[in-house]
Amino acid sequence: MCRASWRRGRWAWRRNLLHFRHSPGQGAVSHREARCYTSCMPTTRPRYTVTENDALKRALDEVARAHPELAGDRNALFRRLVEQATVAYDAERRARRERRSEGLRRLEALGLHYPEGYLDELRREWPA
Repeated sequence: MCRASWRRGRWAWRRNLLHFRHSPGQGAVSHREARCYTSCMPTTRPRYTVTENDALKRALDEVARAHPELAGDRNALFRRLVEQATVAYDAERRARRERRSEGLRRLEALGLHYPEGYLDELRREWPA
C-alpha cells in the first residue's frame, strides 16, 4: 500500500460510497472528481499517454520484426522505436550541419570578397 492511500485511512472506501449515485433502472454511476492517481509512482519524470493508431501500429510491427525478442512487449517496442527515431534524427541533423559547412567551405574557396570600403559606399547611396 502506498503512503498516500495509507493516509486516507482504512475506512476511506465508505466515504467513497457517498460519491456513487443510483439511477432508477441503471447501475451505479461514479460522480467522483478526477484526481491524480500517480502520487504513489516511484518517479518524478513526466508520463505520456499515447493511443495506438494505424501508423504507430505499423511502426511497432516493423520494430517487432527487427527485434523478435521484444515482440510480446508493446511498451518495450515503443521505447525501442523512440530510441531508433532519436538516432535517426541525430544523424539527419549531423548530415544537415555537414552539408551547410561544406557549402560555406565552397563559398570561401571561390574567393568572392567585397572590395575595401564597399559597405561605406553602399550606405552613402541610402536615403538619409
